[in-house]
Amino acid sequence: LFTANIGTRDVSVLDRASGELITKVPCGDGVEMNLLTPDGKRLWACNQDESTITVIDVETHEVVETIPCPGLPVRVTYTSDGATAFVASWSDEGYCVVYDVPSSKEIARIPVGRQAIGIAISPDERRVFVGCEHTDGVHVIDVATLSVEAKIMTGDGSDAMAIWYPPAP
Repeated sequence: LFTANIGTRDVSVLDRASGELITKVPCGDGVEMNLLTPDGKRLWACNQDESTITVIDVETHEVVETIPCPGLPVRVTYTSDGATAFVASWSDEGYCVVYDVPSSKEIARIPVGRQAIGIAISPDERRVFVGCEHTDGVHVIDVATLSVEAKIMTGDGSDAMAIWYPPAP
C-alpha cells in the first residue's frame, strides 16, 4: 500500500496485511497523488509544489527518476498498456501534460482551462476528461489527436471524477 504524504514530502510504503510501515520514500514538495503504472512496476508521485513527478521502483522502494512537469502536477492516469500518462497540471494556465511512459518524455502539453485537477480516461481509452477546479468545467481530450474536442460545463469546483458506463442491454 502506498500513500502520498503532502506534509512530510514522502510516500509511505505499508504492508497491507499487517499495516506495518515498511519505509518512507522521499519525494518533493507537495507530493499529493500517486498511481501505479499498469504493469505494477513503478509508482508515479506528483509533487505539485515542485513541478516534478517522482518515479519509484515498487520492488526496491527506490526513486529511479524525477521528471519535470510544468505547472503543478496533481493527478495522473495511464493508458492500459502503460505507454502513455496524462497529468493534470493545476495552475492558472491549466494543462494536461502527456508523457511517453517508457522514456519519461513529454509528448504534448494541452491547454485545458484554469486549475486542471481531476483526470480520468474513458474505458475505451479514446478520451481523457480533465476537470478544472473553478468555472472552466471538464475538457474532453481526443487521445488520437491529443486535442480538446469538447467542453462540458459543470458546477464550480469539479475535481475528482469517476466514469461509469451502464451495462449493455
